Amino acid sequence: MRKRVGWLPSSLAAAAGVMLVASAAHAIDIQSGDWKLAVTGYANGYEQLAFCNHGGVTVQGGFACQTPSTLSSRSGIQNGLGVGHFGVSASTVKDGWTLGGTGEIWSGILGGNGFSETTDFKSQGPSLRQSYVFFGNGIGTFKVGRMFGVFGSDAIANDMTLNGVGSAAVRGGGNSSLGRIGVGYLFAGFFNQIQYTTPDFDGLSFTGSVIQAFTDSSTTLSEHRVPGFMAKANYAWKGVLPGNAWTSGFLQSSTTPDGRTSLVTSAIDAGARLEYGELSLVGYLFGGKGVGTAGFLVDGIYSRPTGDPLARTTYGYFGQLTYNIIKNLKLGTSYGACGQNLATGESGDTLLKSNSSVIGGAYYTIGGVVTLATEWTHTISRNQAGGSVADNSLAFGAGAGF
Repeated sequence: MRKRVGWLPSSLAAAAGVMLVASAAHAIDIQSGDWKLAVTGYANGYEQLAFCNHGGVTVQGGFACQTPSTLSSRSGIQNGLGVGHFGVSASTVKDGWTLGGTGEIWSGILGGNGFSETTDFKSQGPSLRQSYVFFGNGIGTFKVGRMFGVFGSDAIANDMTLNGVGSAAVRGGGNSSLGRIGVGYLFAGFFNQIQYTTPDFDGLSFTGSVIQAFTDSSTTLSEHRVPGFMAKANYAWKGVLPGNAWTSGFLQSSTTPDGRTSLVTSAIDAGARLEYGELSLVGYLFGGKGVGTAGFLVDGIYSRPTGDPLARTTYGYFGQLTYNIIKNLKLGTSYGACGQNLATGESGDTLLKSNSSVIGGAYYTIGGVVTLATEWTHTISRNQAGGSVADNSLAFGAGAGF
């Protein structure tokens, strides 16, 4: 009998935050004097079917086969990668400054037991994922509060499964699937931060943020003498092959309460998107130390029985091709993986080596509001000893944004 061991977050509701980018053009705008109120929302639901042949393989942290060992299949109607959200933003222009604030609440269709943890990657109930003030003029834009992370944000924004399900369909509990999180990129997450974005310099822009440092709960590295940092550079161009390219980074230092042990966690990524007519190509990769393979710092650090904690090195990448074959109908396919190397001196044959998946999908948009989607996904999880387990999943449903 195969034993399933590992973690998966109870919700990825925060992934729906990127859907705000897609739905912003359809926001409901209300003008009152000098103020403009913008209301946005998103909702979805998908029938998800997962199929697995259980074997005698254990993969701690594996995504494949999210079914009990006594079952070969599971079905359910759940959220996809994006989870329902409702947001309000108010803005005005005074003395040459654009001023305002944004607040957004997310909750999946499975509901939850009230308000849960503040770490968005593990929360299940309704929660205030974004709450920030913004102000800007010709020198750039500042944001202060809780908002989407800078590192990795472009990876999820370019993931076609934001309109679908992707990997880890029909999980036991929780409010969403994973898309390419953990099988291509690290989830950007939501952080308390002070963020600044420069004006656009002929397609080139920079964003930097000082974030509230955070802790992997599995270690004793719970203190932070300095904040964490994130930064991103993006360049967009037009022409025969329009597109954009970006790179971003993350850096944080953590210490034990007695101040005797410290550890630096870091990550860097790069990606690009190219367009040619109705064809779109995306490529992305990242590498990190101590950051994990799916959620920031989740399983990224080895807590030794004796001695200081050590960081595991991690990596991820994905490639994606989509094509609009007729008006409103897009076909897409992608392949990606995330993996980790054990820390020096660490052993564990059943620990995760990598998660990888192949995804194929069809997406049909009605009126620029509702998107009907169907996807097939093949996911493989491998352990450090070379053992593997695989599953297949089928999903179909709809999402709507305004």
